[in-house]
Formats: sequence, C-alpha cells, structure tokens
Amino acid sequence: MILYSALTGQPGFVEVNVPGMIVFVNTQVKPILHAEGDGANVSDVRINYDAFSADVKAKGSFLLVLDQAYDPGFRLYVNGSKIPASVHARVDGYFNGWALDGTGTYHVLITYAGDTDFLALQQAYVAFMYSILVYLLMDTWLMFRKNSF
Repeated sequence: MILYSALTGQPGFVEVNVPGMIVFVNTQVKPILHAEGDGANVSDVRINYDAFSADVKAKGSFLLVLDQAYDPGFRLYVNGSKIPASVHARVDGYFNGWALDGTGTYHVLITYAGDTDFLALQQAYVAFMYSILVYLLMDTWLMFRKNSF
C-alpha cells in the first residue's frame, strides 16, 4: 500500500498493515540524482548496486546532486571522462555534489570507490585463512602418514 501511494504521488496519510503505524507520503522529496540550476534536467536515472547513471540536458552551469551521504569515494564520469575530485563537494551539509559547466546533453555515471581498502583487506584475510587451512591439512596428512607405517 505504501509503494502504490508513493508511485501515484498522492500526498496524505496512508494506512499500513502494521497496527498503530501511519506513513506520510511527501511529494516534495527530490529524486536521488537531480540537478540544481537554470535549465538543467536529469532524466533516465538508473540505479545499479554499484553505480548511478543518468542523462542530463543543461543550458548552462548546474549542480549535479546525489542524495547519498557525502563520501569522497564517489567518482563522477561525464560522457566517459573522469571529473577531477576537486569538483566534488558536500551539498546541504550531507549530500554529494559536482559543479558542472556547459550546455548540451551529457551521460553521467557515478561510481563508489570508497570500499577498495576494505576489499583489499578482506582478500588478504581470506588468503591468510586459506594458507592456515592448507598448512593444517598438510601437517595432519604428514602426521598420519608418519604414524601409519
């Protein structure tokens, strides 16, 4: 019932199947990826598990905003070219923003590279545990072989 009301954009109170719980649908919430500026329009937003992509039509300078908690690990690519990290800024105290300049139609792709250190640590841990397992198996096999003759 919540999903239907959110999709139709009807403001108001919605009854939910949880006793005593009421959800307010706010139609003023901006999309997760939007542009702020004169004549900038974001369309065809696609959200993947590791990236956000969209098409942007701009008539001048604009601010591209990703409504996700600010993290310097987010990377922006415009028409396949990486935008320097110096353009990335905190917006409204919480979100990610990129100040872009230019007129035309652009394809933007936002990826997140912040977990690369954690991934490397995780891979090192798995390799270490695997080596311990191999050592214990070899040691057990050698002891069994030595004691069986």
